[in-house]
Amino acid sequence: GDVYKRQGINAEYGAKALGGKVEKNQKGWAVSHSDINLNAEGKKLFGKDVLILPEMHQDVVVDLPPGAILLANSELSKVEIFTTENSFCIQSHPEFPPIVTSTIIEQRKSTGLFEKSFAENAMENLKRPVDSAVIQKYLLDYISQD
Repeated sequence: GDVYKRQGINAEYGAKALGGKVEKNQKGWAVSHSDINLNAEGKKLFGKDVLILPEMHQDVVVDLPPGAILLANSELSKVEIFTTENSFCIQSHPEFPPIVTSTIIEQRKSTGLFEKSFAENAMENLKRPVDSAVIQKYLLDYISQD
């Protein structure tokens, strides 16, 4: 069968595998629909200044792998999206529809991991429309390139 020469992977795993550094975020959890701020390189790829994407993470990339190109950051993370020669790495979860994110939020609230006010704010943010389709389309095109 076909073997993809390029891959789209989670930013934390990609950074670790490629020589970067990941730590627990001292600013706390990134949860719900968040603003992902694109830099000049990211704007070239996506034609926007900001993407709104589903997030659910506590770890962050603190040092990019050698040769990686930063594309985006957020209020809680200096690295949200980066690329390398053959990888597109993203911290967000464009594969999460709101029902998945809301289920995780509710579950984590019920176990006490998320405080009630934090969870309520996160649920309110789920009303914001997301740009997941932009990322999904890009990833499909990216991994299909020769």
